[in-house]
Amino acid sequence: MNKLLITFITTFLMCSVAFAQTNVIEPELQEVLNEKGDEMIRVNIILKSQMETAKLNASASRHSNKADRKQFVINELKNFSSNSQKEILSLLQAEKDARRVTDITAHWLVNSIHCTVSADVIYHLAEHPDVLMIGYDKKEYMLWDEQAEKTSPQRGLTENITHINVDDVWNKGYTGKGVVVALIDSGVNYNHIDLADHLWDGGDQYPNHGYDFINDDNDPIDDNGHGTHCAGTICGDGTSGTQTGMAPDVTLMCLKVLDSEGSGYSSITQSAAEFAVENGADIISLSLGSRYPGASVSYSNRVIYTNVLQAGVVASVAAGNDRNKINEYAIPRNINSPGNCPPPWLHPDQQTNA
Repeated sequence: MNKLLITFITTFLMCSVAFAQTNVIEPELQEVLNEKGDEMIRVNIILKSQMETAKLNASASRHSNKADRKQFVINELKNFSSNSQKEILSLLQAEKDARRVTDITAHWLVNSIHCTVSADVIYHLAEHPDVLMIGYDKKEYMLWDEQAEKTSPQRGLTENITHINVDDVWNKGYTGKGVVVALIDSGVNYNHIDLADHLWDGGDQYPNHGYDFINDDNDPIDDNGHGTHCAGTICGDGTSGTQTGMAPDVTLMCLKVLDSEGSGYSSITQSAAEFAVENGADIISLSLGSRYPGASVSYSNRVIYTNVLQAGVVASVAAGNDRNKINEYAIPRNINSPGNCPPPWLHPDQQTNA
C-alpha cells in the first residue's frame, strides 16, 4: 500500500512539473526543443515580477520636469529588475561557467532576461516560481512584402507632405526642432545629404549617430534601404531638391536592428528601445515588427511600450502593413508586434475590446 501511495505521489508530482513546464515554455519553443535536441537555443525569459504601472506613474508624477521624470522612471525600472533578477542571473552564471549558457542580457523596460541556453537549462528555468514564460528568440523577417512602384522624378514637396497639409503646420512653427526621434530599423544612410546635417550627436562613444545592434558595433549604416526610406519620411529636409520629411528639423538617432535581408530578433529590438530611452529620445519610430507573434513577444512589447510612455517617450509603431494577410491569423496575431499591442492610454471617446 505504501509503495502504491509513493508511486502515485511521485507520478503526480512529475505530471505537475511537466504541466507547469508546458505552461511556461511557449509552444513554439517546445517545438524547437523537440527538433534541436542538444543544440543551444536563444530564449527570452519573462519574469512574473513586473513594475506596477499605476505605482510607477504615481511616483513619477511627482516630477514636473520632463528630464527628471524620465531619469526617475529609468532608475526605478532598473532597480526593480536588478533586484528581482538576482537569483535567476546567479543560476544562469553558474550554467555559463559550465558552458550551458552564453550571451546573457538583462533587460529593464520589461523585467526579462535574454540568453542562449541548452535544453536542460530551459526545463530547469521553467520550474522557477518567478518565471512567467520562456519564449523562442528567433531570427525573423520583420518587414513586409512590398512591391516597388516606378515614379516620375519630383522636386519640391512630395505628395505625402501635401496630402496631409504638413506644410501648414510648419508655417505655425512646428518643424520638429528640438525633438529627438530614435529610428529602430535597418540602419540609416547617415551620409545622405537630406539627413546629414541633423543627426544625433553621440559623441566619441557613438560617432556614427547611433548603434548597430545586429553586428554589435557603433556603425548603424543601412545595408537594406528600408531604414533610410523611413528616415526620409521622418525628416528628409529637401537639400537634394526633393523634400520628403514630415518634420525636417528633427534630430535623428539611428538604431540598426535588422540585417541586409530585413531580419532581426525581438530581443535586440528591445535593447534598442532601452538605448533610445536612456540616450535622450523623445519619440521611438518602428516601422517593423515580429510577424504572427506569440504570447511572449506580445506581452513583452506591451510592458515595454507602457513603460516607454511612463518615461515620457512616445512610440510611433506601424500596424497593418501585412494587410493582404490580415485574415490568415486570429486577432491579435494578425498584426505584427508591437503594432498589435493596445495603446497604454485611450481617449474616453475611443473604444477597444483589447
